[in-house]
Amino acid sequence: FQLRAYSHFNSMTEVMGEVIPNFAANAPTTASLYVKVHPYDPNVQNFRRTCNRIACQNGVSDRIFFIDGGNGAELIAHCAGVVTVNSTMGLEAVMNDCPTFVLAQCHYRVDGLVQTDDLSAFWQNPKPVDSDLRADFVSAMVACSLIRGVFYEEPGVSHAVSEAKWRLVNGMVGKPV
Repeated sequence: FQLRAYSHFNSMTEVMGEVIPNFAANAPTTASLYVKVHPYDPNVQNFRRTCNRIACQNGVSDRIFFIDGGNGAELIAHCAGVVTVNSTMGLEAVMNDCPTFVLAQCHYRVDGLVQTDDLSAFWQNPKPVDSDLRADFVSAMVACSLIRGVFYEEPGVSHAVSEAKWRLVNGMVGKPV
């Protein structure tokens, strides 16, 4: 849903069809590209095969690696930059000072946090994250829209529900707390 609702792409095949040829044409020949499947992908389409096919068509099959899973923070710590459609992996990259290129709309698509202008230039010259802007962005998000808690285990679920209920009951949705 997020892909179709907030981007010009209709599928991840289209994303790979745009990013991989751009990488092949513009990235340093020593660079590698890791394509990571979304952790909640239903696995209806074989994206590994699609990725490998597009990499072969563009002569970079030895520099494109498809990974299914993995620790996002660990992956980010070892890369020179992240290209994303609009996922939380991009936000995690920004939070870890990793240059990030965003292909579509998302709440952190802000010049200075990420690049959005020219993917061809990103491979050669990724712009660093503006740490002051990032601090201001995080402060604004925490104050107005983030709720502490998690969706997948206790006690985080109970805390998130309690916080959300308090904000709803007290008319504090989208307002600084």
